[in-house]
Amino acid sequence: MIVAKNKGFLLRDQEDHLVKLDFILEEDTEAVVELLDNENIPIKQLYNGSLNKGFNDIEVNLLNLESNTYYYRIKTKMEQITKILYIVKYINHL
Repeated sequence: MIVAKNKGFLLRDQEDHLVKLDFILEEDTEAVVELLDNENIPIKQLYNGSLNKGFNDIEVNLLNLESNTYYYRIKTKMEQITKILYIVKYINHL
């Protein structure tokens, strides 16, 4: 079983673009984490490799993404889970 929470990020400037997605796995496994657009079409692979049982987090670069609703999908050999991801970019014009 994969346990992950929905996420939302407020990105305040160009320097604030690295975020972490965290989730829990019940066993050691190979996994792929993908970013999907709001029509569930993959737009970016975020991770592909081995992950350990228990708590995991992966650092994700959101620099080239616009404010929008996205999804992220975690796929293992046994299952997959898709969660919503909100990105809001705040630009201070002062």
